[in-house]
Amino acid sequence: MQAMILAAGFGARLLPHTLLRPKPLFPILNRELLLLTIARLQRVGFTRIVVNCHYLSEQIEAAVADVDGIILQKEEDILGTGGGLHKALGSFDAGPILVTNGDIYHTVDFGLLYQAHCAGNADVTMAMHDCPRFNTVSCTGARVDHFDARGEENALAFTGIHIIEPQVLAGIEPEGSSCIIERYHQLLREGGKISCYRADLELATDEKFFWTDIGSPQDYLELQGALLTGVAPCWPELVEAAAHPVAGAAEIAPAARLEEWNVIGAAKIGAGARVRRSVIWSGVEIAPGAEVCDTFLSGVEEDAMLLETAAKLLVDSGRECNMKRVKVLSPDGSNRRFWRLPNAVVVAPAGHAPAEMREAEAVWRIGSHLAVRHCAVPQVFAYDAGSGVLVMEDLGSLSLYNRVRELQTAKDFGGVKRLYEKVLAQLVSLQIEGGKAFDSSWCCDTPQYDENVMLVQESGYFLRAFWGSLLQRGEPAGIEKEFQALAARAGEAPANYFLHRDCQSRNIMLKKGEPRFIDFQGGRRGPLGYDLASLLLDPYVSLAPQLQEELIEYYCALLNRTAPEASVDRDLFQRQYEDLALQRNLQILGAFAFLSQQKCKPFFARFLKPSVAMLCRRLENPQFAILPLLRKMAAEAAAHFAI
Repeated sequence: MQAMILAAGFGARLLPHTLLRPKPLFPILNRELLLLTIARLQRVGFTRIVVNCHYLSEQIEAAVADVDGIILQKEEDILGTGGGLHKALGSFDAGPILVTNGDIYHTVDFGLLYQAHCAGNADVTMAMHDCPRFNTVSCTGARVDHFDARGEENALAFTGIHIIEPQVLAGIEPEGSSCIIERYHQLLREGGKISCYRADLELATDEKFFWTDIGSPQDYLELQGALLTGVAPCWPELVEAAAHPVAGAAEIAPAARLEEWNVIGAAKIGAGARVRRSVIWSGVEIAPGAEVCDTFLSGVEEDAMLLETAAKLLVDSGRECNMKRVKVLSPDGSNRRFWRLPNAVVVAPAGHAPAEMREAEAVWRIGSHLAVRHCAVPQVFAYDAGSGVLVMEDLGSLSLYNRVRELQTAKDFGGVKRLYEKVLAQLVSLQIEGGKAFDSSWCCDTPQYDENVMLVQESGYFLRAFWGSLLQRGEPAGIEKEFQALAARAGEAPANYFLHRDCQSRNIMLKKGEPRFIDFQGGRRGPLGYDLASLLLDPYVSLAPQLQEELIEYYCALLNRTAPEASVDRDLFQRQYEDLALQRNLQILGAFAFLSQQKCKPFFARFLKPSVAMLCRRLENPQFAILPLLRKMAAEAAAHFAI
């Protein structure tokens, strides 16, 4: 009999602990889950077992190196459950293939499931159970009907264990990543048969059914407690481990107290420490007198692990690695973490939430694209998808903001203008070239700047963070209609160009005098005028209105001269620019209010007053006569700031 264990995923919900080891190698009662699963399969007759791996694959490889009957499938790219299974076809014979996820603990009887499949005539047999949290598969008796059944009476949950006939896998596209459920959708449309095997009703003994994944730290902790308190039955392979959940190599001070249940590896527990209902991995040290309760400690020191990942990325990309001179950089308005090395900058997500990880991937995807299009951005040397760590070209410390302030102090306004003309030349290239072959799936936010973005992230941001939270004012009746009218009009501008989304002086570095754009992770498709407005309205440098007009004129001439495919009618562009500039002004006020008040970053508070003044001036334009309520709100804000 043959089987496959899916063990290639990143385990993002278990970060930062998965920086230390991949999820299938998390120990259960100090025994690695992957090896336990292999032992269970072999005990009932599975002699050929494929294990796929990608993230921290060298650890998976080392873990199974001495296990007979294992075929290791290393995947250079994540192929998903469908792609991974298709790739493994050459490792199997013509018989059925049992497939199981590598991160689940359960009482599904592999042998009974296999027998049930062989006794039937189904293409696939899925082990199902009733678990309201995950009930999404519609089943009628022993037949699976469809996979979008959340809330339906006959919905059941898929355990992640199934038996598949090889010809089903042959129908998967051979290239790229895919999910096996997508293939099952197709199989049902083709008239194929997928059987439902009620694993929770068909047990070989009178033990109760149990199933869990270890997808989160809490799930992982609760499983260990369930095993030691009898809530979950122990696999035969774990009986011995359950009797001795504290490793012999653990160093427990005589006065330390271990209460209720604990799973402790080769850790050190200090004198007087009290530990209960906790999982402590090898290498962890609990200080004397410490209280540890309902906790999972892996010992990961996250910043050190992130820098270690960065070092490996540098070496793998053929660059010199010197970790002896590491400098922490200020995150400015970002929540991300930054370090400067002698030859690179390391950027890591603020945490491990899906949105933060998507943002890191967007830097990699968008940055790589912009570099190929020869846009003025830093080179992204390498990216680690598991941790979100990026290693990037160091552009130095001189920003456009710093240099313009120097020139303004020296009253070199001609120098300011020449510098901005240089920036505009690079901006046109970024917008036009960056928009070519841009894939919106790279975006971590919306794929395009549109009316919804304006209403939620700009005028809505202004209402929530500035007007409501900072000024403590109620929302005027009818203001939503005004904002909808403004968004509809602003949304008429052509939007097939690359939009940086935060193109201001602190996001433009000067390397050897040449401008380079950073913080482009919010990039998407959008109109030309928005980034231009972001650059010229920038409250950090407060460009004079006359200079702004001259730079708009220069930009339009530059656009018509160097990018005829994006040439603009000057009067129409000006009207569209004004609408987009007002949207940006509202966004700025929302952002500065949020950062200064809710994120406790007082640096941004100083720019609220000039941004309100800028809003008042902009609304004097007859073009905004359609916004009487907003004009009134701006006047009230001006009075609040004594403008």
